[in-house]
Amino acid sequence: PEEAEAVTPEVARNVFAALMGLFHWIVIDSPARIDDLVLPVFDRQPECLLVVTPELAAVRNAGQLLQLLRELGYDTQKARVVLNRWEPHSAVTPEVIERNLRLPVRVCIPADCTAMQAAAAQGRPVLQDNAKSACGKALQRLVHDLLGKGEAAPKRSVLSFIRNETKWAVS
Repeated sequence: PEEAEAVTPEVARNVFAALMGLFHWIVIDSPARIDDLVLPVFDRQPECLLVVTPELAAVRNAGQLLQLLRELGYDTQKARVVLNRWEPHSAVTPEVIERNLRLPVRVCIPADCTAMQAAAAQGRPVLQDNAKSACGKALQRLVHDLLGKGEAAPKRSVLSFIRNETKWAVS
């Protein structure tokens, strides 16, 4: 906590610029609150995953974030909405989210507690041991969407791609 004060917006901008020069993909799990440390990321981001859960508060917060970014002049059409922990009988449907955020839901990752808990317990990605699970398949669709491949079947496994093509990721 004391060291956090040393991270200024300029430091954040410099670190992000350096990382962009080194890696193909940079994953930043930002807080829901946008401040001067997070804005530099949006200044340079080519794409943004906006992960939303099917709760009204989460959708409202995502809508407020998008509105703020629009007011600040950011292109929110670059945002890809991902619905996480989705259940088919949820009152907050992908259509409700799309209507409220004015963006399409690109991928719905189902609430698959069994696969996610097994992955967490073993400290391994879901795609490594449970690629055929419902959430594993959804995560594969997300990777294909990010790579611009849509629903096409991969020529090699997604895990193989992650191992061989990406240099690092932070979750």
